[in-house]
Parts: sequence; C-alpha cells; structure tokens
Amino acid sequence: MGKTQVDPKEVYNCGNYYSTTVSQNFYTIRMTAEFEGCNPSGFEALLLEPLALFLDQVAKPAVGEAFELAQKKMVSLGDGLISAAKAYGLTDKEAADSVQQTGGGHIAI
Repeated sequence: MGKTQVDPKEVYNCGNYYSTTVSQNFYTIRMTAEFEGCNPSGFEALLLEPLALFLDQVAKPAVGEAFELAQKKMVSLGDGLISAAKAYGLTDKEAADSVQQTGGGHIAI
C-alpha cells in the first residue's frame, strides 16, 4: 500500500473548524429547536393542553440535552484533530498563525 500524505496545517484547520464554527452552529440550531420548535403557545385549547405540557416539560429539555451532547462531540472531534495535527509535526507557531488567519478559538459550553 502507498503512503498517505498528511498536511498538518489542513488537519489543524479542520479541527479548529469543528471546535468553533460547527460547534457554534449546533448551539444556534439548539436554540431555534428549543424556543421555536418546542414552543407550547398556541396549544391552549382544552384538548391540546396536554400537548403544550409535553412540549414544555419533556420535549424542550430532551432537545437541549441532545444538542448539548452533539456540541460537546464536535468540540472533542476538533480537539482530537488538533492533537493529530501536532502529532504530524505542526509547530505551535504554525498553529498560532493559522488561528490568527481564521480568527478561531474554542467556545465555552
């Protein structure tokens, strides 16, 4: 089998992308799903009250937990790729230059 060429800068940039941009997008989707997708307003008729309670007490927390887990996984994947880039020889200076160019950084969960 042939050897695979790995560009550590590209691996690092991919890791940084997952840790920042993708992770932030999961947060935005989560907020939309929780506050618009699980909005109980409009279900105030007597027969629909149980649905409103379900959305507020069950669906909204479940959606939040699922997206929180997904966001953590994206950050973890990104951190793993950054570690792999360093294992392939990316220097700290190259990593710092790459972050400055993309304006990236980790976000708090």
